[in-house]
Amino acid sequence: MNAKIPEEEYKKILENMPICCVNLVIAHNNKVLLIRRKNEPEKNKWWIPGGRIYKNEKLKDAAIRKAKE
Repeated sequence: MNAKIPEEEYKKILENMPICCVNLVIAHNNKVLLIRRKNEPEKNKWWIPGGRIYKNEKLKDAAIRKAKE
């Protein structure tokens, strides 16, 4: 079951808890993949791919998931 946390409650969580993330450097033929961020901070800026790690997700699995996304 994937119940969502109400928006205001989620904002309070983000203000008080560290968020674990992975960031990836994906290089191929002397080029590096960049993405344009959709969210703050740095919305609309170029960035390396990455994102949050799900509960009980292994780092390697999170990195693979984010690379596929």
